[in-house]
Amino acid sequence: MNILVISMEPPIPTNSGARMYLYQRLKLLRKSNNVVLFSLVEGEKCDFDESDYNEICNEFYFFNRGNKFKNYVKNVNLPYSIGSRSIKLLKESINNYISKNGVDIIYLTSIHMFDNLPLERIRRDRIKVILAQDNIEYLLFRDIASKESNLLKKIVYYVESLRLEKFEMKVYKSGIFSGFTFISENDLTFFQNKIENNMKCVLIPPYVEEKFYKRNITNNKIIVCKRKIIPTLTRKHHFVGTNCTIGIRKTA
Repeated sequence: MNILVISMEPPIPTNSGARMYLYQRLKLLRKSNNVVLFSLVEGEKCDFDESDYNEICNEFYFFNRGNKFKNYVKNVNLPYSIGSRSIKLLKESINNYISKNGVDIIYLTSIHMFDNLPLERIRRDRIKVILAQDNIEYLLFRDIASKESNLLKKIVYYVESLRLEKFEMKVYKSGIFSGFTFISENDLTFFQNKIENNMKCVLIPPYVEEKFYKRNITNNKIIVCKRKIIPTLTRKHHFVGTNCTIGIRKTA
C-alpha cells in the first residue's frame, strides 16, 4: 500500500513527545507499506542523515515553512494556525506526486496541515484521508486562553479557538476524511459525541509494549503488527531546508 504522510514537523530529532509518536507511527507503517513523508521544517539550512530515515519511510521531502505572517496574509480567511502553514509549493508537490505515483491513503498528522491537501485530486482519485487527532485543536487553544494571564493574549487565543472550532466542524463534516486516530480515549469519546457521523475512529495509544494494532483502513479494520517502544534518539539534526529538499528514495 502506498501511504503519503503529511506532517507539520519532521520526526527527527525525537526531542518531543509528538515527534517520538510520529517516528513510531512511521516505523510501524514502513514495515508493510511504501511510506512517503512530506513535512514542513523551519530555518535556512538542511542537514540530515539519510540513514536515520531509511527505517521509517521510503521517500521524504521537506519544505520550509517560511515567514508565518506572510503565509497567513495570503490565507487570512483561515485560522492562523492553519493559514500560516499553508504552503503553495507543498500542495503542488503533493498533487504532482499523487498524479505520477498514485496514493492509496493520505495520513494527515494534524488538522493544521489541512490546507495543503489537493482536495480535487483526492476526490477524483477517491483517496482515503486519515486524520491523526493527537489533540482536538480548538479545545487546546481554548484551554490555553483560559490559563493565560495576559489579557491581549487571552483574547487572541480565544478568538483563534472560535475560528478553529468553526473550521474544524466544517471540514469534519465535509466527507473528505475516511477516519480518525486518537491517542486519548477522552478525546475520542468527545469527538464521537460532538461529530455525529459514521466515520471510523480508532484509539492508538502512544506506547504499546508488545503489540500494536494495524488494520487495513480500506476495509475499516485496524492494521496489527508487533512493535517495541522506540527510545529517544541522541543524534542532533536540524531540518530547516530552503524551499524544498530533494526527495530521498530507499531502493531496497
